Amino acid sequence: MTIVHYVANYSLQRGLERQAFLQASTLNRLGHNCELWTLTLPDDFSNQKSIDFVVKCLSPSFIPAKEITGAFNVLMMFLFTNIKSDCRVIHIHGLSRFCLVFFLVSKLFDQRLVVKLSNSGQKSVFKKLELAGPISRLTLKLAKRCVSQWICLNQTNVNELKDLSIPSYRINIVYNMCQPPSNIPSKKSYDKNQGLNILIVGSLQNHKNPYLSVLVSNYLKKYKDIHFHFAGDGPCLNNLRQLAKENVQFHGRLDQKNLMSLYNLCDLYLSTSSAEGMSNSLLEAISYGLIPIVMNIEANSNVLGENYPFLVDDDAHKICESILSIKRNGSHSFNLFSILKNHHPDLISRSLLKVYSKN
Repeated sequence: MTIVHYVANYSLQRGLERQAFLQASTLNRLGHNCELWTLTLPDDFSNQKSIDFVVKCLSPSFIPAKEITGAFNVLMMFLFTNIKSDCRVIHIHGLSRFCLVFFLVSKLFDQRLVVKLSNSGQKSVFKKLELAGPISRLTLKLAKRCVSQWICLNQTNVNELKDLSIPSYRINIVYNMCQPPSNIPSKKSYDKNQGLNILIVGSLQNHKNPYLSVLVSNYLKKYKDIHFHFAGDGPCLNNLRQLAKENVQFHGRLDQKNLMSLYNLCDLYLSTSSAEGMSNSLLEAISYGLIPIVMNIEANSNVLGENYPFLVDDDAHKICESILSIKRNGSHSFNLFSILKNHHPDLISRSLLKVYSKN
């Protein structure tokens, strides 16, 4: 099967590109022909070099990952790249006007088109689109007619698609995949004699709520053996630096090798973002044995289970209590590694191929 993946690059958030790369590379390894194209859109608010960073840190030696900039070039690329492909897959956070190009061209060439949504489910991007003017309404209308299959990460988006009268046989839940590292022990537990290193990974933007993580670090500044590490960049970085105390270190945007080294260093993974579809960094943290403390949202409970003890509310004091609980009790024997079997690349790839083959 020949599959062309397209990623809409909004990327101060690199999770979308990383997941698309992992899916495409796994399918290539399994003998399918995959290409990966990243589209830098005209209204992109991030820097134009972001995809160069993603390509460099992932080292796609056998995938022609290419950047296309500008609406006209996006159209030409979509018209002429691998017209004989069996399936085209768009990875997006939510429907936007640029999707109109994909829908029209797929209709023109009568090609199978799959849309993979990575929306958090916290906002209704579709209903918002319906009210955004005639072009957006046309985009939504074509989406209903031209998309062969939809891939969602959560039940919220499934329900939303059904509310838009998209039939159930076109809607699929397929989880994100995670490539476990090969050199991690079967269990990793916190040694209370060594202090706590807490890792926060992700883009530093308002909707990711990084200020809450800094607030938590300020509350815990009296504990000299608790240290916070931020791996990421974004428009909030300078403000966060000014608010943070000496127990916080900002590492900036890290390539894959240095990010993995930071996972190895740290004991806890903290995410105060409620805007997650299914967090790649959460899956990575689990694979490196970190204990996650994350928001109690559908995306996280789907991974960790509803009874996981460190699903927390948007409350700095409650988050501090969770951190101090781990600090007091020392070793925890959560067998989080068993979670990863549901996200193994080969398993997820088989599910994806079934979706890509549906009419």
